[in-house]
Amino acid sequence: MNASMMWVVAGLLAVQSGALLWMAFKLRAVGRAQARIGRLADAIVMLTDTTEAGLATLVREIEQLGKRRTPPRAASRSSIARRVADAAGRGDDPVRIASRESLSESEVRLHLALVESDLSQDARDGALRA
Repeated sequence: MNASMMWVVAGLLAVQSGALLWMAFKLRAVGRAQARIGRLADAIVMLTDTTEAGLATLVREIEQLGKRRTPPRAASRSSIARRVADAAGRGDDPVRIASRESLSESEVRLHLALVESDLSQDARDGALRA
């Protein structure tokens, strides 16, 4: 082999070595990028799980608020009957009265019947006295 041929071979080896080093550098950079992407994906999964758990807890709390009812009023039968009669006198629907007073519709109708019965009894007593 002559000297010029050796310089060509040496040049090709240098170019190939340079290309090999450049590819190794780029592969290491790709490896670092993959590791960062993996950590980012893990962080997104953790954030998603935390968000889902938080929203599920929020939904449960909102449902609990909807289930909580106002405690029934501690009142006597006559005060309930009076409120029911006043509401009926204003033209309120028995269904609306029942929901406002935490009673069933039949209880509202019973209170109205009792008030009417008391009123008719009072009228009879007043007529007897007169």
